Amino acid sequence: AKALLFLAAGIFIHAVGSRNIEDLSGLGRRMPIATFSLAIATLSLVGIPPLNVFFSKLLLFNALMEKSFGLALIIVISSAIALIAYMRVFYVIWLGKPKEGLETKEPLSMSLV
Repeated sequence: AKALLFLAAGIFIHAVGSRNIEDLSGLGRRMPIATFSLAIATLSLVGIPPLNVFFSKLLLFNALMEKSFGLALIIVISSAIALIAYMRVFYVIWLGKPKEGLETKEPLSMSLV
């Protein structure tokens, strides 16, 4: 999941030429493959079922519930915080106003991977 997230971020950085989140404004419709990849990777890292990290977090949560409710609660809170952080990125990419005069194309070689 992290590799896919880094690949999608690399596609956006390559297309825009910047690492600033605000420069990604409105790219969701212009770069659907990269945006879909970013969505799958972030949902997986947050732990949304049926994606792979969900099962890891579920097993960890169940094991921690047997020992300490507080530690299990930390996993839930950290996933919620991660979801909020990722939602900001998606808000900018999908609902932000596109930059004027910005020509973006998804690099075919990066999108195929």
